[in-house]
Amino acid sequence: HPLWHSAGKAQRLWKMGSVSDPNEHAHPQSTAAATRKLWLGVGVLAYYVLNSVVQNELFQALEKGSGDVKFDKPFFIVWWNHSFMAFVLPPVMLYLALTGGSPTTPRDGDRTPLMSSADMAPLRPPPGFALLTWYLENHGVSWRFLWWTGFWAGFLFLELNYLWYLGLPMPGMLPSEASAAANSSFAWVYMLSLFMLGETLDWIKVFAVLLTLGGVILLALSALQGQKAGFSVGIVVEFGCAVSQAFYFVAFRKWAVRNGTLPPLISAMITGFIGLAHLLWFWPGFIVFNYIDWWVVHEEFTIPTTEQFQMLALGATITSTGCIALMVAIAMLPNPLLVSVATLVTTPAQYIADAILHPNQTKSMGAFNIAGGAIICCGFVVIIARDYFLIQQRSRSRAKALSVQ
Repeated sequence: HPLWHSAGKAQRLWKMGSVSDPNEHAHPQSTAAATRKLWLGVGVLAYYVLNSVVQNELFQALEKGSGDVKFDKPFFIVWWNHSFMAFVLPPVMLYLALTGGSPTTPRDGDRTPLMSSADMAPLRPPPGFALLTWYLENHGVSWRFLWWTGFWAGFLFLELNYLWYLGLPMPGMLPSEASAAANSSFAWVYMLSLFMLGETLDWIKVFAVLLTLGGVILLALSALQGQKAGFSVGIVVEFGCAVSQAFYFVAFRKWAVRNGTLPPLISAMITGFIGLAHLLWFWPGFIVFNYIDWWVVHEEFTIPTTEQFQMLALGATITSTGCIALMVAIAMLPNPLLVSVATLVTTPAQYIADAILHPNQTKSMGAFNIAGGAIICCGFVVIIARDYFLIQQRSRSRAKALSVQ
């Protein structure tokens, strides 16, 4: 209907700045709002870390189990998890088609919407597919955007996991070297952010990156266990994995996050389209790679048993919610560096879980493990503190500029 198309266009113009908000100069985005967004993002990351620990425990039980439960096909599990994300779409689309997502209009920070909920209600289309399109348009999102984002994000997602499993068995490759190379992605995230996102070089964040890198090196040294490290082509492959993951984080922030926000429902839809990309386009490559003998992850395909399928379905459901949380955190936080480092915080979190769930395994944990995990957590905290300080600093600068005017 022309009325709700016009209403959606008006909101998008306001959110993009083409229509001025009468309160914009009197009430710029408050420090409290920016700070609340930071802490909410950190809370989402905390859920992601917990989600990752639960995933790891579940898939360890699946890969190292016994009898009908054991299913030691790690790359197939990755492909399955990503494909299963398509099942997120039906409930989300049904919810949007029935409700339009929310009775309130989209908000940007602390700005006041152009229209109240009561004013917008008559302009909303009737429930159905049109209401779903209305919700997307009011957030500056199109169906083409969802398909394209699902394709490139899904490809990067699958490719970085493929490189990880590809490099591990290469001649002369040690697991500790693979982990150190692949876990360097946070450093690449910061470097790419400088060029792709226009981030300003911040020496405190550089210190946090170097500090976290020190923790990663300590974890790698703890895993050597007297083995002699050397060069392997696999190291180059694992660095490729790290760069791919970094590009995924930065590209998602640059091209998928619209107007500085990404509602959870749209994050869920992007997750669903990543699953569709795996089902519609990526599975032929998976089958071909399974039978050729050149740069391939060697896993003999077998159909899961009923018990294995149940475990796989549960794990894929947990993975899907973790993926949504990761996207929401990338959108909410000032930059993707904190998100990238949070993926490393899962290591010390896993140590804590092992100490509780598998106390016999923690006896072999050395000082390097403990120190490395603690240093990674310190780097994470330094980045949070720096982002908090920068929010306060920008607020003081705005207040000073307004007082001069």
